[in-house]
Amino acid sequence: MSSLEIEDGIDIYPVYQPIYSLEKMRIVGYEALIRSQKGFSPGELFNKAEKEGRTVEFDIECINSSILNISKICGVLFLNIRPSTLMWLSRNNNNRLNINIPANKVVLEITEVEEISDMEGFIKVLTNLRKLGYRYSIDDIATGFNRLHLVLGSAPDYIKLDGPIIKDCDKYPNKCSVIKHLVAIGKDIGSVVIAENIENSSELQIVKELGVTYAQGFYLGKPSAI
Repeated sequence: MSSLEIEDGIDIYPVYQPIYSLEKMRIVGYEALIRSQKGFSPGELFNKAEKEGRTVEFDIECINSSILNISKICGVLFLNIRPSTLMWLSRNNNNRLNINIPANKVVLEITEVEEISDMEGFIKVLTNLRKLGYRYSIDDIATGFNRLHLVLGSAPDYIKLDGPIIKDCDKYPNKCSVIKHLVAIGKDIGSVVIAENIENSSELQIVKELGVTYAQGFYLGKPSAI
């Protein structure tokens, strides 16, 4: 298991959560997630990096750590990346992100943790990535106008429905209505819809009935080392 450190010796390492096709109930890929040997949450790690002015650097370190195991991955590997990191890489034409890996093996998952101030410029960055053969996913589509604007403006390869929408969707008809409409948007723009945070069989059954294509969550498989 590979690990690395940020300034005060906090060991971090990647784990991988399976993503399932709901049609055949088979694994089609994994999402790489970062963990700390000392029990720090990913949010705490990034907050520390932000205070140290190392957000982009730490984001790239996490990605490069995660792809060390790419040869062991069955299917595609979803790699979380911040919008600011992609913009920085584009401006600096920097190869610190190992973009020499086969484009058909990775999906760049645009995280929801920060707003995108230059939407037009960011969509151009995504367009250039697609020209290079890379796919991308928009995470947590329902977190606000910014996300939906990005989805409609860029037509990503994948869109993810986040935990607050999925949690207890079997108990709340309004959540089912939202999921149904987001699935319809995905079909209209050619995006595969992924439901996150599936925690029980009832939630799984509901998202299948509503037309969601892929899913992940503790019920299907917890993140683990490879």
